[in-house]
Amino acid sequence: MVSGLVDLMQGFEKALAQGKPVRLMNSYRGVPVSYDARILPFKQGYLALNVHPYQAVCLALEGKTYIRSEYVQEIYQAKSVALDVPKCQVILT
Repeated sequence: MVSGLVDLMQGFEKALAQGKPVRLMNSYRGVPVSYDARILPFKQGYLALNVHPYQAVCLALEGKTYIRSEYVQEIYQAKSVALDVPKCQVILT
């Protein structure tokens, strides 16, 4: 489990270094909401993202999202631990 988390965070570090976005996936009343998000510098196992305004609203309503990246093998569910809707920034774990 720990090695999986290390691989996951290394994948996000590669995406950050390459300037590549990740894709967040939610739904609102059955309608898919899926936009790219830009990774911000992060520490301590948390992932900070700049997200689309619609995605920020979904995160506020659901408190979670699914995240995918070309640098990570699987799609992961992530929980929102901090969210600033006006700035469109979220911290996920």
